[in-house]
Formats: sequence, structure tokens, C-alpha cells
Amino acid sequence: MKIYYLLITALICIYSYSQEIIVKGRLDWDENKSGVHLKISLINKDSIIITTHIVDHNSFIFEGLYEGLYELKIEKDSEELYSNSFMLKENKDLGIIKLSSGKEIQQVVVTGNKKLIERKIDRTIFNVEN
Repeated sequence: MKIYYLLITALICIYSYSQEIIVKGRLDWDENKSGVHLKISLINKDSIIITTHIVDHNSFIFEGLYEGLYELKIEKDSEELYSNSFMLKENKDLGIIKLSSGKEIQQVVVTGNKKLIERKIDRTIFNVEN
């Protein structure tokens, strides 16, 4: 009889220790939301990636998590918009996360000059245009 009480106590302790945790948050996105596909992923210390979807147009939620160190990443078309590491011990609300994508440039011009004097093994070159 005592063994049964001990077994029940042990199972209750294990069950209470392994409770699932929820992480939620909201996105403040400054661009047009139509056609935008954001990848929201949570990576734990074992490099296991957990992805989720956006619940309504700006909220997300991760369910079934356990205690540990996690990293939240938000990406748009393989461009990382947000990254944050945190220790998870209980349900966590990340609040409002402001996102903004970097500016895209149209054109890049690279200019350079040749060296005035170039020394090679068998000759020395003097560039007169410099």
C-alpha cells in the first residue's frame, strides 16, 4: 500500500514539473500586410525549430513549450527582421514587437583606382593615369 502512495506521489511530481508553457506576442508591422509572408520561429538550445502562424493579422502564439533557453526569429523572404534570446520558465507575453524592413537600394556604384606602382617578379609597372 505504501508503494502505491509513493508511486502516485512521484507521478504527481513529474506531471507538475513537466507543464507546457505558452509564448505569445504581437507584431507592429509598418508595411502593407497583404502578400507579406513572415516566418516566425522559436529555436531551443538543441537547435530544434518550432514554427507558428500569425493568429490574426498581427498576433502569434507558441504552445507546448518546456523550460529552457529559446531564441525567437522573425524573417521575411530570408531577411532577418528580428531576433531575441530569452530564458523561459513560465508563460511569457513578449508584448508588441516593432518590425521594419531595411531600405532596398536601387543601384550601387563602386569606383577604384589602380596602384601608382605595381611590382611584379620580373618587372615594375608604372600607371601614368594616376
